[in-house]
Amino acid sequence: MSGPGPNIRPEAVARAVFDRLAPLVPREIDFQISGAEIRLTDRNGVSSETDCRSFFNDGVETVEAASTALLAVLSQVQDFVTEFLTDPWPPTPPESPGLAPPDVVVRGEGIRLLYGPPSDPLIELPFVEWKELRD
Repeated sequence: MSGPGPNIRPEAVARAVFDRLAPLVPREIDFQISGAEIRLTDRNGVSSETDCRSFFNDGVETVEAASTALLAVLSQVQDFVTEFLTDPWPPTPPESPGLAPPDVVVRGEGIRLLYGPPSDPLIELPFVEWKELRD
């Protein structure tokens, strides 16, 4: 088993979460990545951006910084898409109305990305391995 190790790169963190969310973001929203920055823009030109570098203070490339950046992007995307659709996103079943909160769970080989409780997530994105964040 390999741990996170040093050299977690903000650009790799942004790419990992972008690649996992891109298929889920409605096509009416322009979802883009440039380096460590993720941007969403709607058809009216309203946009939201998260720069994953902002979570890596003084070049410290830690698990905590990566987790915080990943959670920030999950939250940003949920807020933007929910506002755009004027309905909760990701959609929740009628018996559980409201938003499924985003979460990240650090686990031995990497990080789980999900919406909803870790024990029973509404959506769990593909697992992010540490080695992917160092590329």
